[in-house]
Amino acid sequence: MKRKMNKIILSLFVVCLCTNVSAQNKTKNTLRIGTGIIIQDDVTGDKYRTGPAIEAEYQYSTSKYIGFTAGAGMMNIHYGTDNDYYETFATFGVMITPLPDKFRWIRVGAGLSIKYFTYSYGYWQEHYLPDGYSNMYKMHYRSSRSIGGLDFVGRLYFLDSAKYELFASYRLKTSLDHGLEMNNALLCLCFGIKF
Repeated sequence: MKRKMNKIILSLFVVCLCTNVSAQNKTKNTLRIGTGIIIQDDVTGDKYRTGPAIEAEYQYSTSKYIGFTAGAGMMNIHYGTDNDYYETFATFGVMITPLPDKFRWIRVGAGLSIKYFTYSYGYWQEHYLPDGYSNMYKMHYRSSRSIGGLDFVGRLYFLDSAKYELFASYRLKTSLDHGLEMNNALLCLCFGIKF
């Protein structure tokens, strides 16, 4: 009786596993959202300022090897009392799973990106008066613009089931301004729903 029960449990386990793998291959759409930090290089001549970031992404998979993505995100860095950097971005790219049957826990991708950023800063300046006195006043500057670039993505998956996924994402964001500039990166913990 015990041996028969073990065979039944083992058979159910194998059926569930096969069904799970089959369901995983049939899902074509994935919605993801993630939160993390931006690491910005050379904002004011200093190295590596950080701030909060959020990103969302949709993926349509054409096979177990490749999927096409569209995403958007927002980032913010505030430092000092008067310096701020805001960025919103949109990306279109491809995500590749090199070894989906043996090792699907690492994925890589690349794509085109466009970002709109605003950089504002302020500083105190001294103004000398003719009578020998001086006044201090604060100067505020703000600049905004859009720029294109390339994104390179690497992901390490902790959970990849038929319906859900959980992974750490690293997105190297570049700008095509004066050549290819690698000026910020996005580190996120992301959750996805497959359907």
